[in-house]
Order: sequence, then C-alpha cells, then structure tokens
Amino acid sequence: MLADLGPSDHSDAGQVSLQSFHTTSILVARRDFAILRCRKEENGCIWIPGASMPPEFEAHRPEIARRKRYVRGRLAASGFHLTPVTGASHMSVLTYVVQMDPAGWIPAALANKIAVRQPLNVSVIRSLFEQSH
Repeated sequence: MLADLGPSDHSDAGQVSLQSFHTTSILVARRDFAILRCRKEENGCIWIPGASMPPEFEAHRPEIARRKRYVRGRLAASGFHLTPVTGASHMSVLTYVVQMDPAGWIPAALANKIAVRQPLNVSVIRSLFEQSH
C-alpha cells in the first residue's frame, strides 16, 4: 500500500513529500521515500520529475525525518511527461519513468510482483485525469 503523507512544502521550486510503502508480510520492513518533485509546463507539455532528497537535506526537514521501523529507500529518478496529441482534443501521451532502490532486503518474488505492477500507475493517473475533465 502506497501512502502519500501530503506535501510539506510547495512552491515554484518544488514540492517535498514523504511517501510510505508497506506490505502485509511481516518479513518485509516498511519503506518510505523523501521525494522532491517539481512541475514545468512548456510548449503544451507537462513535465513532473522527481528524486529523493539528499540525506544531508533530510536532517533539516523535520516533516521528512527518518522514522522508526521504516527503511528509507532512494528514488534515483522518476517522473511523468504528458504531451497532448495533435489534432485530438482531450487526448495525451503519458510517459512514466521510475528508477528506485528500495534498500534493505526484499524477497525476489515480492520484488518481481511490485515491478510487474509499476505500469499500473499509469492507469491510476489516467483515471485521475478522466475524473477531472
């Protein structure tokens, strides 16, 4: 289960958030990610890149402090690129990229299950856009 604990800061420079992931398995520790995202619109396209906050910055942000019983994962790169389809109103192409290190030990079967489900995030984003229009 992925939980976004909400933005702690939002400005033109970016948004800092703490996201958590946990399974029902007692064998796998909970994970959290301190993420910095920004949004840029250019030529009708929307870019939303993100990456983990460097550990030296985490220490200065109490709202993303490390928590007991959580392993802090690293998000090397992630993002969305939304491009409108020329000549087709209300249609866009969405590109989703994620590269992360969940840190610590995760059974291979569970890691593979999570990896296979990552593309489903695109369908969640599609549903959000459809609901907003």
